[in-house]
Amino acid sequence: MDVAYGSHTFRNVRLGSEYHINRAFYDSDTSIMRIGQRTGITNGRLTHRDTFVLGGGMVADGIMYSNLGQSGDSGGPVFFNRGGTLYLIGMHVGGPAATRMSM
Repeated sequence: MDVAYGSHTFRNVRLGSEYHINRAFYDSDTSIMRIGQRTGITNGRLTHRDTFVLGGGMVADGIMYSNLGQSGDSGGPVFFNRGGTLYLIGMHVGGPAATRMSM
């Protein structure tokens, strides 16, 4: 499938899996790419995965990444990027205390 954002078109985007999340967590040559309405296209690293406590609440089966979002970015796609091949692994969610999380 193709994903378009503004003047950018990403071709051959694939559906990711837990395998890709694990690769993003352990491989240093991979990144997390996120598209947000406010922040646009950002790249970062996976910092947490699985279940963690955030702002007094527990998040199960979530991931956190270093590329911060802003209000209005929620619902944007989150991709595992390996060598220019993108794998869709989540949807950005967050709030004032959690602006870099995906489910």
